Amino acid sequence: MSKAGTDERFLIVGPAKSGTTALTYAVAAAVQASTVMFEESPETLERLPAGGVAKVLYDHFDEQRLLRGAAFASHRMLLVRDPRDLFISRLLYVVSSRREWLGDGVLMHRLLHMLWDKQLSPEDVNLLDVGALLFGSRQEAAHRLMGPIERYAGFLAGLQLAWCRVSYEDFVAGELSALEGYLERPVSHRPVIDPQYRRVARSCSSGNWRHWLSRDDLHDLRQDFAPLVEALGYGDDWEPAAAQRISPAHSWDYVAGLIEERCRFFGLPSLVLPEWLLAARRQRPCSICGALRFGAGPQGRRASNGSWPHCRQCGSLERHRALFAVVRVLSAGAPTNPQVLYVSEAPVPGAALWRNPKQVVNAGAAKGKGPQDLIVLDHGLELVRDDIADFAVLAGCLNDGGVIVAALGNPLGKPRTVEFEQAEGAHGVRRSYGLDVAQRLCCRELGLSMRVFVVADPGSDTELALHVFSRGAHVLHGLGTKFASIIDGRIVAAPE
Repeated sequence: MSKAGTDERFLIVGPAKSGTTALTYAVAAAVQASTVMFEESPETLERLPAGGVAKVLYDHFDEQRLLRGAAFASHRMLLVRDPRDLFISRLLYVVSSRREWLGDGVLMHRLLHMLWDKQLSPEDVNLLDVGALLFGSRQEAAHRLMGPIERYAGFLAGLQLAWCRVSYEDFVAGELSALEGYLERPVSHRPVIDPQYRRVARSCSSGNWRHWLSRDDLHDLRQDFAPLVEALGYGDDWEPAAAQRISPAHSWDYVAGLIEERCRFFGLPSLVLPEWLLAARRQRPCSICGALRFGAGPQGRRASNGSWPHCRQCGSLERHRALFAVVRVLSAGAPTNPQVLYVSEAPVPGAALWRNPKQVVNAGAAKGKGPQDLIVLDHGLELVRDDIADFAVLAGCLNDGGVIVAALGNPLGKPRTVEFEQAEGAHGVRRSYGLDVAQRLCCRELGLSMRVFVVADPGSDTELALHVFSRGAHVLHGLGTKFASIIDGRIVAAPE
């Protein structure tokens, strides 16, 4: 990637919810932007420094103001998205902009219930009826949400300045040759976005209208907006998916999270989520931070029982909450200010609730940190070349009564650790641990006892295996009164 030149300034324009945030950060990364101006007025473009990237939402300004500002940019990009997908995204997001709606608990409960019903049976609930709940009628909902897109299409048709038109569908599919040719730089379609703006993202995909719009919706929208869809280049195909599917994370769960966040923004009391929604989530509060907002894990992963594993507030996954449960039991009999070391490349979820442990990225970095009462190993040994040597380093950091709690995976059904010929997966996993961990890691030689405990994660209602290593057998015995253990290849319940 080459850095923007001294006379280059970059402008992205598009309707709200068309993907302008992702495109803005993709362009900023491609040109190594000096500045990113986010949703400011067109007049500020006159002050955009060389190498800067700016995003302006079409909805917020009249066209003449926008064009006057655009004249100061050397590179101008217009984002276009299928109006039917835009209708869905704008409808689900619009609730976040109205304080009076957010403060009406009955209205918000009705909205969430309609979205819940829609997710369960997409064809049986009309999305225009969801719009009518908010705007008073189906026609008003369509006018409010689609009107700005019609005006945007007219704006595109009448442009005189040279602009690069970017299709949202091409962008999310990684088909970026036209944009890369315009910028004369490679562009990534998965940019790193400032965390404060990630909340606006929902599905980051295209063609969702085939799953979201009922046949009644399609009939009514086609009557009024078929010319708009064709004018923007999306043809005359209005067929829904043969088997419509909607993810909770992209529907009622997404909107519930928006409601919670925007209530805080407006200083409103938090919406008390209805019992049916909490039950539908199959989630109990996060055992680290107490939040009730869960979502998919990395790469969209679900927990082993199908529930959401990722706490959106503290960032924890199942293993973090299981580790925390063991640490909490150990802390009950620990010194007043125990020395705790957390070994992981990722941040500690809810660090303050762990008593703000010192953190290192790997075992090598633990040297010189002084004797530790507790070491929490959040993965890591399965990724390194010499796990035996790294574990010995960690063992050497323990004081006489010290404990290591490690997430090494479930050893059941694996008599021996399996070494992979090549590192596997996105994280480069080199081995899968079996029932021979104590022998493999030379625990006897290091003066350690080991036991594998089965620990419940209340957040996802799943169980995980954790390895605990201690210089004193009494520690393992105490944990054995709280958690089930894996002994001789089978699970042994804790005593009643």
